Order: sequence, then C-alpha cells, then structure tokens
Amino acid sequence: MKKCKENDGDGKVSDTTIIPGLPNEIALDCLARIPGLMHRKFTRVSRSWKTLLTSNTLNWNASPGLPTNYVYVNLLFSIGDQRFFAWNLEDRACLPLPAFPTNLTCAKFVVSRGRLFSIGGLINSANSADVWAYDPCVNKWESVASLKLARYEPAVVSIGGKIYVMGGGVGGDLSDWAEVYDPEVGAWTSLSIPCWHFFGDVFCRDSAVVNGKLYGMCYGGLGFIFDPISSSITIVSSEAYESSPCENIHTLFSTWNKLNQKTAVVKGILFAYFDGKIRGYDFDHNRWLPLQGTGKRLRNGMSKASLVNVEDKLCVIRKNANTIIFACLDILKIPGILRCNVLWCHSEASSGRPWSIDACVSLAESGS
Repeated sequence: MKKCKENDGDGKVSDTTIIPGLPNEIALDCLARIPGLMHRKFTRVSRSWKTLLTSNTLNWNASPGLPTNYVYVNLLFSIGDQRFFAWNLEDRACLPLPAFPTNLTCAKFVVSRGRLFSIGGLINSANSADVWAYDPCVNKWESVASLKLARYEPAVVSIGGKIYVMGGGVGGDLSDWAEVYDPEVGAWTSLSIPCWHFFGDVFCRDSAVVNGKLYGMCYGGLGFIFDPISSSITIVSSEAYESSPCENIHTLFSTWNKLNQKTAVVKGILFAYFDGKIRGYDFDHNRWLPLQGTGKRLRNGMSKASLVNVEDKLCVIRKNANTIIFACLDILKIPGILRCNVLWCHSEASSGRPWSIDACVSLAESGS
C-alpha cells in the first residue's frame, strides 16, 4: 500500500495511511471532494490531512460543490461590511466564507450548479453590474461575467441551473430588464419580455421557484409569474379587480405583498410567516393553510423569521439578541392540511458586533 510521509514531531519521519482501510489513491480522491470552506475543520484530523488540504497535491476538480446540508447566511454588520457563514444545521458546525472582495450592498444571492452567486447591488451608492461566484473548490470569490444592466434588489432565482434576473433598481434603458445567465457558457443573455413598462424602476420584495416557474413580488403591489419554457410572463396585481389576468391566484399575491421576510418553497408549497404563524400556500386550491405542529417556541416571537429549504426540510432562521435561532421542520402534506414534525430547534451565538440577517440561501433552492 502506498503511504505518505509524516513528521512525528521529534524530527523523525514515519509512514502513515491517510484513511485507515483505504488505499491512499482512493483516500486522496476522498479528500479532494471536501469543499474548500470545510478545510479548516478537517485539518485538525491529523498532520498529514493538514499538509494535503493546504497543498496542491489534490485534484480539486473532483469536488462536488457546495454541501447540500448547509444553509448559507449572509450577516450584515454595517454598510459594506458583510460576511457569509455556512451552517450545518444538524451538527451545528459554523464555517465562515471568505470576505467579499468588494464593498457591496443590496446584492441578491442565489445558488446554481454548486456555487454561490452574488448578483448586482450597490457600490458607493452606484448601481453595479458585478457578479461574483463563490467556488468551494478553491474557497474564494471569483468575478464572472457582468450583468448587461446594472441593478440592485432584483428578482433572482435559479431554474434548471440557469440564473434568471428580473427588475430591481435599474434606471436608464430598461430593454435588458430581464436577463439569464448560463454558468456553463459563462455569459448573460437578454430575455425578450416586453413587460418592463408595467414595473419601471421597481425593487423586488421576494422571489421563489414553484413548479419550474419564477414567482416574483415587487414593492408597490405588482407581482409576476415567469415561465422559462415559453419565455412568457403574467402580471398579477395584489389588489383584486375584475380584469386581473390571474384572479384565481390573487390570494397568494395579496398576502405576499404584506411580507418582509424571506419565503421558502418546500414540496411544492410556498411557506411564509405572517399573523404569528407559519402558513403555506396551497396552489391546488388557491388558499393559505396554517402549518400545524410547530409548537410554542416557533409561534412566539418568530414573526421576523426567514424561511429556507434545506434538503427538502423547512428551516426557520431568525435573530434573537446576539444569537441566531435555527429550527428544522419536516413537512407532511395531507389534502387540505399542512402538518410538520419539529426535528430540532437550537440557538447559535454570533458576533458581539451589531448585526442583522441580510440573506439566507441553500442548494435546495437552486432548482438545478
């Protein structure tokens, strides 16, 4: 069996096996599949692991990308001072991602093809077309192709591995109001959707992917549904009126328009926090249903929580003083009823500096 050399600490060099029971060739391939953001944790296993993980020996192309069982939370400490943290919600491991390479605010974030993307935003109060991708293989942010239209606070989702961007604070020429990015090609393409005159220079409150379609809720009461297959868009008003082209789904947008927290889609249901309860929108019957079984801890004081899908589980995240509260719910869908099992609920201490939760994303939301 091929072995590695390791210094035993007293000047002597001894042979060692990287992973007991595995040939070193296979062990090296296993180590290469550890995402870069987790390296600091695994360097504590042994000196040989630390040497390998900090060297150029491994084939980093074998890495599968971002871990699926993590939620990626962007904490905002002050204007231009923000940092992403990766939380493994099961074993409570917290791993900081590298700091942003630029002084950026009001960007939107999405995960696509195993990478975390930062889209647009503001730099020194000016609209930005910058797009950054966090690559877990090398554990750093890399600049990728810029947007055609500089913007901040747009609707951003990933469907089928492609990133769709619509609206936001844009100004100027709105012919590129909607764009799509293919990570495999590395370029943005304008979408010919003659709808920008409905929205103008409007920020997106929230967006989600339901059954392969982009649902967006803008400030001002207008919403939209975009179908990437037909490249068509339907404008929906949150106010009821007879000529509404989507009158049957008015209930969704009229409530969504009142929410400030992030929604999440789990098992085809859009979940949101309002009226002191988690509720899910039943698309089959066009109505909101209360989520039963959440318990007192999730009902009390959780009105400002953000929701995120992690491995088809509904995760609840909120700030409480200087801690972050996480909860994981297993959703049970019964005709006409939404129930859940609370798998766990715990708190994590955060920085002593003033902070707020700016964004929460996960691999499950990528729609890939």
